[in-house]
Amino acid sequence: MRPFYDALPRWRRPVLVLLAVLTAALVSQIPRLDAVFAPEQLVPPRPAESERIEAALEGFAGREEPLLVLVEAPDVLAPEPLGYAHRLATAFAERPWVARVESLTTTPLPRAVGFDEADGATLETLETLDDEPPSEREAAMEAALGRALATDPSRFPMGLASLDAGPMEVSPLVEPGRETLDADAVARVAGAVEDAPLLEGRLIDAERTVAAVVLVPAAALDEEGAAEAVEEVEGYLGAHPPPEGVRTHLGGLQAVRVAMVDALRTDQVLLVSLAILGSLLVLLLGFRSWAGVLLPLGAAGMTSGIVVGAMALVGEPLNLLNNVVPPLLITIGLGDAVHLLVRYREELRREPDRIVAARRTMRAMVGACLLTSVTTAVGFGSLLISETDVMRRFALTASAGVMLAYLVTVLFLPSALPDFRVRPEPEGEGATLERGIARVARGAVAAPWVALALALLVLGGAVALGRGVQVDSALLDQLQPGSDAFRTTELLEERLDGVRRIEVGLTGEPGRYRSAAGLRELAALEAWLDEQPEVLRASAATELTGALWRHVAPNAARGAAWADAERARALSELASRAAPDTWGRWVADDGARARVVVQVRDAGERRINALIDRLEERMEGTGAVVGGEAYRSARGLDRLVRDLLQSLALAVLVIFVVLGLLLRSLRLALISVLPNVLPLGVTVAWMALRGIPLHASTAIVFTVSIGLVVDGTIHILARYREEARAGHARRPAIDAAMRGSGRAVVIGAFTLLLGFTALLFGSFVPIRLFAELSIVAIASSLVAELTLLPALLVLFGPHPSAARAAEPARDPLAQSAD
Repeated sequence: MRPFYDALPRWRRPVLVLLAVLTAALVSQIPRLDAVFAPEQLVPPRPAESERIEAALEGFAGREEPLLVLVEAPDVLAPEPLGYAHRLATAFAERPWVARVESLTTTPLPRAVGFDEADGATLETLETLDDEPPSEREAAMEAALGRALATDPSRFPMGLASLDAGPMEVSPLVEPGRETLDADAVARVAGAVEDAPLLEGRLIDAERTVAAVVLVPAAALDEEGAAEAVEEVEGYLGAHPPPEGVRTHLGGLQAVRVAMVDALRTDQVLLVSLAILGSLLVLLLGFRSWAGVLLPLGAAGMTSGIVVGAMALVGEPLNLLNNVVPPLLITIGLGDAVHLLVRYREELRREPDRIVAARRTMRAMVGACLLTSVTTAVGFGSLLISETDVMRRFALTASAGVMLAYLVTVLFLPSALPDFRVRPEPEGEGATLERGIARVARGAVAAPWVALALALLVLGGAVALGRGVQVDSALLDQLQPGSDAFRTTELLEERLDGVRRIEVGLTGEPGRYRSAAGLRELAALEAWLDEQPEVLRASAATELTGALWRHVAPNAARGAAWADAERARALSELASRAAPDTWGRWVADDGARARVVVQVRDAGERRINALIDRLEERMEGTGAVVGGEAYRSARGLDRLVRDLLQSLALAVLVIFVVLGLLLRSLRLALISVLPNVLPLGVTVAWMALRGIPLHASTAIVFTVSIGLVVDGTIHILARYREEARAGHARRPAIDAAMRGSGRAVVIGAFTLLLGFTALLFGSFVPIRLFAELSIVAIASSLVAELTLLPALLVLFGPHPSAARAAEPARDPLAQSAD
């Protein structure tokens, strides 16, 4: 290192030019940076699991996540709100990305084929239709219905002729293409709602104040497609406002994801700006000079620009995790710069020549700064063992960014420092901050056993409190309370079937789920699911077959549709002929596979996992497969948290091993454990007190924080080694270390605190939780470094004679300022 810094003054101009050119070149790539904020990236299924689920559910219609437009009014069955909902459904029925529209007026329901003058039919046209031969489909439907009626001769003694309303069809309540509703159509819809269990809870609430228009996409929408669809729907709603007294809401998982993406994109500029502003304020108060502000910000700004530009260059998009990297690198990159600047001012007091002072500063600090960068990078890098690809990419980006910040700092600051007039550090303890730090440290040194006992007491209490923290997450936890997405999701949860679902795929012999036995199996599963507290609605083929039978036999008992083997087969045939699209959602063509859709409450992943456990236990041995968005999220969260806890254990182990090796002192490495484990315990206790669950955004705090909180400890221990090697006894060495490094530790900690405080203003709740817990960890770490660390050093620190016995030339953290 020394030859490099001896030669650097001659090369400092080319180094500055090189850094400027590199930064400008990579910053120019930032406009190309893409953003992919798909939440499912955090919890993707394992490949083998995904293949098994897809094999069981492949081919069923209606698996795409829909967009929902909610129409809210005092009475949604009144002509004006119902007419508005129908116009909206009609307008989107022909859009290329929409496969079908489900609404009160457009959803196919069992109906009698009868004479309806309001629909344009006349006696003459009806007679003409009667003369036309039935189509193959109509003939098959009539035959199937006849077979079903023949199974109950006491009710239908004359077969089809027993039906008062005539033959039956499954069709929308309002004819396709009709844009306006007359009084008869409104009355027909109102009557169907009272008589159709297929509608209530799905398309209209029990109070008749909310109706849903469901836009089912033709294919699964990617992030860009979902954004375009949401924009198109919002454009229509803006251009066609609802009648007075009627409100609309856009909801569904697709809308929630687009809202999250928009919020995260907006946050990028805001969070980086707030991080810079907060850092500027701390630096200005800490150094009271423009050099003390511009130089650290210059180093951190170059690092952030280079990293983000490099992401754009290699095609790495911003996502739910790495979007915090730019503001984090600004605050993290300032840490070492602050320590270097404080040490440079101290060296200027001894050596007025600025180039010599810069060289001496770097010789003294390069090892400690390297160690802080390595430990922070290890904290991020430990996430590389995760199963999740997006987590591994975050780990690689963040850890590479931290090491780049070190490289930029040690090249930029010694090259730029001689060009700035920086005031030397005053003699003595300096200003109020230094005096306060020294007094706090001396208080701990005066009563070290008391400080240690208090720390152990706090740690024990934190561990006891932390046992109440649960692994959990919910969709509403991700949304800003009071936002449109939050209110609409809450409305869907309270009034309709919610937005989250589990899918169950069942397999049997061909024809199984067209038979009475198969339909009874589905009905029993539905009934069991409906009893579960997390379930809003379970749907399967029994809904359609049951609705067909209830249409012709209104007073029939529940389950009568599949009480007879021939009736079940006939109704299945009728359903597949009359409503092939609807039937295709539930049963495969050969009848060997069936699908059950379970709409679940946003009750949290812990309760959904418990439901899945009970469901899998009930279906054990049947070959049933469970999947769906809620399944993937709940099971994935368990794996993700397990990954993160393993990463934390690895990070702690590696960091303290590296500390021991580079400090060349097992004793110092062990001394550093408690002050850096204590903040993690305090953070867990804070989670318990605040009721914050452990999930992706909160668990990642610990692996990141362990790399951040150890930085101040490293600088204090390194300075203690330097002072001990200079011949000071323990207490004077501790005092000098706290005065020499304490100020930089405090300024660096406050820079981090303000940087994370900036994240509290983000729109994405998990990012705010990440920031809140990081603030708790860093604040408690600062307290431990200023109080507990001096106490441990006076009790267990290596004796100065032991420090002098080590050969300085062989010590990677040698602090010689020669």
